[in-house]
Amino acid sequence: MDIPITILSTGVALSKDGGALQKMNTPLFLSVLENGKQYVPCINIEDLCNLYVKATENDTFIGIYNGIASDHQSNSTFTKALGKALKKILTPINIPGIILKTVLGELALIVLEGSRVSSAKTKKT
Repeated sequence: MDIPITILSTGVALSKDGGALQKMNTPLFLSVLENGKQYVPCINIEDLCNLYVKATENDTFIGIYNGIASDHQSNSTFTKALGKALKKILTPINIPGIILKTVLGELALIVLEGSRVSSAKTKKT
């Protein structure tokens, strides 16, 4: 018996009522990280929920998909938008990678490398 499998690789889920936004409301995330060129794949939490519903209801939604918004935000532009959304002042200095590695450990690699992935397959389906 073949069972269809769908995998949604999810970006940072954002919502004005919670999601990752609350956890990002710290001086660490209100600063540009290193050079700020890393890509931050994110998605509105309502869009993500709709994507999960669509994946369960649509028989052709099989395979691996990226659950992210279609626009690509660099850490620098994302951080500025985050500060504006939270009505917070950004830290005026970029945070060096060594500090991130000390604070975040292995998670720093994900943050420092960023990820520029495509949502084209998801949009097409």
